Amino acid sequence: MKGDRIMQRSSHITGYQLRAKDGTIGRIEDLLFDERHFGVRWVVIDTGTWLPGRKVLLPPNALSAPDTRAREYPVDLEKDQIKEAPGPASDQPVSRQMETDIYGYYGWTPYWYGGFGYPAPGGMVPAGAVPFTAPVLPEEARDMETSDPGDPKLRSATEVTGYHVEATDGTIGHVEDVMVDETEWAIRYPEVRHLGAGFSGSAHGRPFEIKGLGWQTAWQGT
Repeated sequence: MKGDRIMQRSSHITGYQLRAKDGTIGRIEDLLFDERHFGVRWVVIDTGTWLPGRKVLLPPNALSAPDTRAREYPVDLEKDQIKEAPGPASDQPVSRQMETDIYGYYGWTPYWYGGFGYPAPGGMVPAGAVPFTAPVLPEEARDMETSDPGDPKLRSATEVTGYHVEATDGTIGHVEDVMVDETEWAIRYPEVRHLGAGFSGSAHGRPFEIKGLGWQTAWQGT
C-alpha cells in the first residue's frame, strides 16, 4: 500500500549482509538504478574472498524483509545457486545481455517485460539457462528494451553521491544521499546539501523536480 512506504537512505541499505538459505554470502555494496525511471534494478553484493574478482547481482525483489537488528536481508537461494549464476567481472559495466543472462538463469521475469524480478510462472528454477516467453510489453518497457539493447543506462547510488544539483539559475548544492522507497524499490529523491550563502543544512528534492542526470556530475532539477 502506498501509505505504508518504507523510505531508507541508500547509505543505510549498503552494508547490510545478505543471508542465503545455507549461510551468509556477503554485504550490499551498492544499488544500481536506471537513469530514466529511477527504478532500483540491481543490488550489488560484495562477497569478499568467497567469489573474488566478480560482482554478484540480484534484483531487489529477490530480497525478503530485512532483519534490522542483525542488519541483513534473507534471500531464498542457496550459495551454490548464487555461485554458479552469471555475473560481470568486478571491473565490467552491466550490459543488457548480462541482465538477460542473470534473469534467464534464475527463471525470473526481467523488469523490462513489466516484471521486477518476480519469479516467472512455475516458480524459480535453481540452475541453468531458463528459456521464457516474452509477454506483450507495456509501452514504457518497449521503450527501455529497444532504445539501446546493449546499454541499460544504469547508475550507481554511490556514484551520484557528491553530484552537483543544478537549478535553472545555477548550482544549489550537492547530493549527500538518495532516498530509496523499499516498498517499490525506486529512488524517490536526492538528499541535498545546500551551498547557498546564509543557508546551512540538508533538504529533500521532490521526485517531480528531478529532470535527469548529466554526465558532468550534475543532478538537474527545476
